[in-house]
Amino acid sequence: MQLPPTPRRRRAAVPKVALVAVATLAVMFGGVLPASAASGDEADGATAVLADKIAAAALIDSSPTALAAALGMSVGGAGSLQFDDEGRLSVTVRFSAMPTDAQLSALEAQGTVTAQYSFTPAVTAYLDPATLDEVERMTGVTAVVPDLAAQTSGTGLSAHARAADTATALMAAEMGEESCRSLPVQADGPLGSSAARERFGVDGSGVSVGVISDSFATLTTPTSAADDVVAGLLPGPGNPCGWDTPVDVLRDATTSMSDEGRAMAQLIHGVAPASELMFAAAGESPTAMAQAILDLAEAGADIIVDDVIYSTEPYFQADVVAWAIDKVQREYGVLYLTEIFNANVVGAEGGESAGLPIAGWRTAAYRPMECPEWVQTPQGADTVVDCLDFDPGEGEVPFDQWLLGASEYSASAMISWAEPINDVRSRFTVQFYLYEDEAFTFQGETTQTDATRPVAYADYDDDLDINTYFEVVVVRTAVSPTYPTPALWLGWNENDGGNLLARAYDTSAGDDVVGPIAWGHDAAGYGMSIAAVDSTDTSTVETFSSLGPGVRAFEIVDPGSTTPSAPLTEPLPVNVPTIASIDGVVTSVVLGPEVDIDGVTGYTFKGTSAATPNAGAVFALARQYAPGTSWDDLVDIARVTAHPLTNPYSSVGYADQYVFGAGLINAEDLLGALPVGAVENLRLTGVTSTTLTVEWDDMRAAAGYQVEILGGGTTELFTEPAGTTSVTFDDLTPETSYEIRVTAFNDDADLGPRSSVSTETDITPEPVAPPTAPSADDLTDGDRGGLTGPTGSVQPGDDVSVSGLPARSWVYGWFFSSPAATQWVWTGMTGTATFTVPSTLLPGSHRLAVSGADGSLIGWVPITVAGSSSGGGGSLPATGPADMTPVVWSATGAVSLGLIILGVGIGIRRRGAAPHV
Repeated sequence: MQLPPTPRRRRAAVPKVALVAVATLAVMFGGVLPASAASGDEADGATAVLADKIAAAALIDSSPTALAAALGMSVGGAGSLQFDDEGRLSVTVRFSAMPTDAQLSALEAQGTVTAQYSFTPAVTAYLDPATLDEVERMTGVTAVVPDLAAQTSGTGLSAHARAADTATALMAAEMGEESCRSLPVQADGPLGSSAARERFGVDGSGVSVGVISDSFATLTTPTSAADDVVAGLLPGPGNPCGWDTPVDVLRDATTSMSDEGRAMAQLIHGVAPASELMFAAAGESPTAMAQAILDLAEAGADIIVDDVIYSTEPYFQADVVAWAIDKVQREYGVLYLTEIFNANVVGAEGGESAGLPIAGWRTAAYRPMECPEWVQTPQGADTVVDCLDFDPGEGEVPFDQWLLGASEYSASAMISWAEPINDVRSRFTVQFYLYEDEAFTFQGETTQTDATRPVAYADYDDDLDINTYFEVVVVRTAVSPTYPTPALWLGWNENDGGNLLARAYDTSAGDDVVGPIAWGHDAAGYGMSIAAVDSTDTSTVETFSSLGPGVRAFEIVDPGSTTPSAPLTEPLPVNVPTIASIDGVVTSVVLGPEVDIDGVTGYTFKGTSAATPNAGAVFALARQYAPGTSWDDLVDIARVTAHPLTNPYSSVGYADQYVFGAGLINAEDLLGALPVGAVENLRLTGVTSTTLTVEWDDMRAAAGYQVEILGGGTTELFTEPAGTTSVTFDDLTPETSYEIRVTAFNDDADLGPRSSVSTETDITPEPVAPPTAPSADDLTDGDRGGLTGPTGSVQPGDDVSVSGLPARSWVYGWFFSSPAATQWVWTGMTGTATFTVPSTLLPGSHRLAVSGADGSLIGWVPITVAGSSSGGGGSLPATGPADMTPVVWSATGAVSLGLIILGVGIGIRRRGAAPHV
């Protein structure tokens, strides 16, 4: 084909072939009627919004098929108009205030109200398309907005993407193992979740997870929800694994959908089988989805995951879905996870955009230039003001060029601009042209679905059988005095449909950034946004996983008010996605290629729709393990412990944080970095005079233990490896108080709460036999040993104390002149021993010698006996005559004394060897 002349042209290296007829192309984009063929009212004097175009087309034929054809929209599927069985159109009717009973009755006379909302003055209703104008003129009604079907990120993957994954799905199927489930939990390995369950003893108990998607149980083939319970894939009565609490379905879709929510629930149940599951259908509109979020939080969900995005959500401001996410996180303590979506596009191999992320484009400020004369006035507008200059340099180029490939899948073009919701005065329209025979032929344009939202949308229903170039023009038909040059974002959302092959402006330059395709609540920064990594290749992110960043230019919307939100001082970049998780896993729901696993048929679930519930299940395990840890801290630790990934776009300057966030979440490493609990059942199991043994219950979660012993004037600190359950301390000091502290630590060596136990070591066992008596000749003044005895006189039978002895020692006393034996005495911590004066000891001066356990003389003290006392205690032999002459004992007497001493020793040990102090 011929290319139009432009100051800057980059020719895509893709074969160009003859174009199909223009008549065929004219039904590929929504809002295809050029101004000359348009009818209907203007919207704010700028362009016709979607309701205007529907009302005009309905005058000719209001059937769903005819309307879709007239508007160039898909019949069914993501982004399509939604009809009930009577052919009535689903719309959101907005009021200036909460509708009165009379207003609701008037609306009911026109159709059926299916939902009324407590947080915003709006209702969802099914109306005859031909009556939209009439309803909009009703008292108190401010807008009638057709509801476009939500997009989920697991059902739109293209045939070529699914076929490419069939081989890896079959390889993944080999991971299956025998269990009470019919299909394996394929995320367990790459997520580290099976290791986490085993090591930390978690299964999600006590944690409730809510799921938001298109539907849960609207299909019965190839399996139903009841079949999945029997197969062990969902909890409920009859589950063969024993998980008998059924999924609590708060609201399901009223028509048959994909049941992607059921597949998401299966994934959560696989990773965190004991967690309680809830489901709520997203509904017809962002407002309905916001209600689903609130309903799940009110029902007790601890975690909510969604896989839903609406084409009508703006890029530069957090709308009602993000508002609901923020509310349930702040007021209900919910952790919210949303998929980043599957909208990224990488330029086709061999083309000029090869390897580049090209689905999104953003500029910091609109660059106006005069429109070419061939640009048509958008439908409903009076005039064209100007066009966007796509050239970020000094030149002026009024269009970009996109090469769209032959494909059987639909896609959509979106434009959003930085004006606040409820104060949208600018009007922008994206138009598509073909250049052929030196002329531009109009092909279609976007339509603003809601006059209060700065978003316009065109559905692309691709029946091309060739690769075709389109010239893409952004036309402005109304200018806001407050925001004359707002930031713009263009997105091509094909949910990996394989349509966009190349674009002329495919790299970032100046104020223009090429690549960001995450939008709406996925990119608003309220909650977590999850990227996707294939289960069989955990080195990098999936090519379809949408890229950030997002940008917020205004405060979050207040759905209960029509007052516009204030602008931020500076636009705020939003780092999304937050983290990546695993997709490419098998469920029983038909969302991908069929695989056979040990005779059981499963289907590969690809996309961020699969990655998000898997990540949510990991957080369920973490919540059970560390219920006292805040969600913010859990998320921070998950980011720190995430496994690294390779960034396929780093060569063009795309930062990791906008591709996969912190990396691939890992359950075992996340839980391993969480604070561990206190050591349980710490106990003393062995105490002697010089040893202590402590034991405790095994903590599988602990990476090791820090052990301290304090006492005896010293402190010793050391670590023991994981699996240790006892420690014995040797060479301790007898009769000493000790405290033993044992603290578990996690994989990051962060200590948990300390457990402690205290005790006192025993005294040294009493020697069995007395030592050899010292000689009287040894008791010289030089051998007194610094001992201190009684200062006054004593009576026979009195107790006398000797101090200055070695502490915590056994000593033996001897009264001289004759060495009259006493008994073994423990000196205790004070180094003092108490001996009883024998009743036979005569008045006068004596000496009390003290020997150690080794028989050596420690020292002696003088003793003065004043006189004998009657019946004094003690039965030791007399020490001899008063002149201190040593008594020479017979052999028989010596044996008798030995028996007496032995008898005394046996008696003390039987009493527990209590020290005499």
